[in-house]
Amino acid sequence: MDIEGFAVGALLQRLAYVNNIQAFVSLRDKEPLWDGNIYVYKDENKTRDDINRIPIQVKGRLSKRKTKKETVSYSIKTEDLKSYAQDGGILLFVVDVPELQSIKADIKILYAQLLPYEIRDYLDKAGKQQTFSVPLSKFPISPILIKRLITSTVIDRQKQAGYFNIPAEKLEEYKIIGKNSFTFECCLDKNTKNFLKDMTDLKPYLYAKRSDGTPVPIGRGGMFKSAEIKQKLVVSINDHIFYNEYIEKHDISGEKTLYFGEGIVFNFEPSTDILPCNVKGHFNCEYKGTLNQQIKDTMFYCNAIKNNGFEIAGKKCEIQISTNSGSVLEEMNHKLMDFQRLREALDLAGYPNDLSIVDFDDKTWFRVDDFIAVFVDKKSPNFKLPIGTYFCRISFGQTTFVLLVCKDDTTCNIYNPYTYPLTIYGEDEKGDQHPLSPFILFDLQLLLSVTYLNFDIIWENLQNVEMSEIYHGYVTNLMLRMIMASDKLAPLHKELLDFSYKIAQWLYDNDKTNNHEITLLNIMQIKRRLGKLTREDLNKLYTLLDNSQMSNMNKTGLFIILEDYEKAKTYFEKMSKQEQNSFLVFPIMHLWNDKNKPELKEIIDSVENCNKSGES
Repeated sequence: MDIEGFAVGALLQRLAYVNNIQAFVSLRDKEPLWDGNIYVYKDENKTRDDINRIPIQVKGRLSKRKTKKETVSYSIKTEDLKSYAQDGGILLFVVDVPELQSIKADIKILYAQLLPYEIRDYLDKAGKQQTFSVPLSKFPISPILIKRLITSTVIDRQKQAGYFNIPAEKLEEYKIIGKNSFTFECCLDKNTKNFLKDMTDLKPYLYAKRSDGTPVPIGRGGMFKSAEIKQKLVVSINDHIFYNEYIEKHDISGEKTLYFGEGIVFNFEPSTDILPCNVKGHFNCEYKGTLNQQIKDTMFYCNAIKNNGFEIAGKKCEIQISTNSGSVLEEMNHKLMDFQRLREALDLAGYPNDLSIVDFDDKTWFRVDDFIAVFVDKKSPNFKLPIGTYFCRISFGQTTFVLLVCKDDTTCNIYNPYTYPLTIYGEDEKGDQHPLSPFILFDLQLLLSVTYLNFDIIWENLQNVEMSEIYHGYVTNLMLRMIMASDKLAPLHKELLDFSYKIAQWLYDNDKTNNHEITLLNIMQIKRRLGKLTREDLNKLYTLLDNSQMSNMNKTGLFIILEDYEKAKTYFEKMSKQEQNSFLVFPIMHLWNDKNKPELKEIIDSVENCNKSGES
C-alpha cells in the first residue's frame, strides 16, 4: 500500500475545500524534513499579492485500531525539532490510513503546530533524549475551522521569529502580570455564532510586548469568559442614521448584548445568530454620557419604540415591547424635551460645547429650569442680581461659562455675551469719551473660574474698537489678568497664555502710549512662560538697556525675564516703596517666585515692614 501517497492525497483533498488556501506537496520527495508548503492568500482569487506560506510535513501511518482519545502523540527526533525551529516552525500532519480501504473509511488526520514556542518547550522537556513525543490534535473537517487554524498559525509563526534568541531569564520576566502588557490574536469568521467558544477552542498564543514593541509568546490557551467587539456597522431607523458603530459584548454562554452610544442596551437570546440579522430582543435606555450624547440616545430609544425596532446594516432588529411601553415612551419623550431645551438655552447663551450632566443633583436641575426660562421662554430670571451692566458666571456641575447682565431699577435682562451689541465708554484725563470693548470688564476671578471662553469673538470685538491711549491701557490690563490667571491655573492654561501673547503682539503693533518698552517686556514675559524666547529676543532685551532713561521698574522686569536675579534685586531696591508695592502684584513676579530665591523673601519682608512703619 502507498501509505505516503494516501496520506498526502487525504490532506490535499481536505484542504481543497478552503478557498484562500493552496497546498503544494511533493510525493516521495527526498527532502527529509519538509514535504511542501501551504500558501495563504489575502483573497479567494489566489493572486500573488500579499501571500504567506508555512512549511508542512506529512506523515502516514497504518491505523490498526480505533481510539476515542482526542489527542495522541507522535515521536520526533530532537535534531529535527531544532531544524524546524531554524526555519521558523512548521505544521506537522499525521494521517491514520485505514488498514482496509473502502469509500466509507474514516480517514483521521491529526496535526501539531510546531512553532518556536512549542519547540523550545519540547526541547527543554526532552533534555538529552534523542526523540520526543509531541502531542497531536484532530485536524478539523470544516473549511471554516481549517481556515481559522491555518491563518492563525501563519500569523503566530511570523510573531515568534527570533524567539529562540531570548534568554530564559528574560522570558520569565516577560510573564510577570502587571509589569508587561499582553495581547493575543486569532482569526474567526465574521458569521461565528459563539466566538468566545471558538476562540477558546483555538487556544490562541498570549504575547507580552517588549520595550521595542516586538511580541514575545509567554503562554497559550485559557478560558475567555466575556469579550467585546467594536462593530463598524450603520445603525438606523427609517433611513435616519443614529450610529456608525456599536459595541457587541459576548459571554461564554452565547448571550449577546449590544451597546449603542453611551446608554442604549439591547439583549438578545443565545440562540440568535450574530448580527446583523432579523432578531428580537429586550431594549433599555440608561442615562449616561454628556448632554449631546443623551439627546441622541434618548431620541434613538423613542424612535425605536415607536417603530418596534431598528436596523443594523439594513437588517431588522425587532424590540420586544413590554405592557407599560406607552408610559415609558411618554416619560422618555419628556426627558428628551428637557434635554433639547437645555441644549437650545446653552446655544442661545453662547455656550456651544457639550455638557456633562451625569452628576447634576436636584438643586442643579432647578437652576437649569431657571436658565431655560430666561433664554428659551424669554422670562425674567428668578435669581437675585445686583443693578448694573456686568459679566457674571453661571455653573452647572463642572462647567462654568459667562453671561452678560443688564439690570436697572425696573428691568433685568441676561444676554449671550458674544452676540449682544454692547459698547461701553471710558473717559480720559481731558474728559473725552472713548469707546471700549465690553470684554475689558473680565476680572481675574471670572478668568480663573470659567471653563469656556469664545476667544475668536473676543478677539474680533477687541480689534473692532478704535485704538486710543486709554483703550490701550484697558486692554493691557486685561492681558495682564489673563497672564495671572494662566499662572494660577494648574496645569498652565496654555490657551489663555497663547491668547495673551496674541493681544500683546497686537498692542505692540498699535501702541498709542509711546512706551514700547513695557509692551515689549510683556511680549517677552509671555514668551518666557511659553519657552519660546529666541536669541533675537535676547538681543532685543539687551538693546533696551542702551536707553539711559529706562525706569528701575522696567529694568527689574527685564532682568527677571533674563533670569539675572541679582541685578533684578539691585534695581528693585532702587524703586520707591510705592513702586515696589505696585511691582509686587505684577504677573512678572510669578517668574521670580518660580525660582524660589531666598533674597525674594527678604525683599518682600522689607517692603511689608516699611509699609507697617509708615515710610513713603
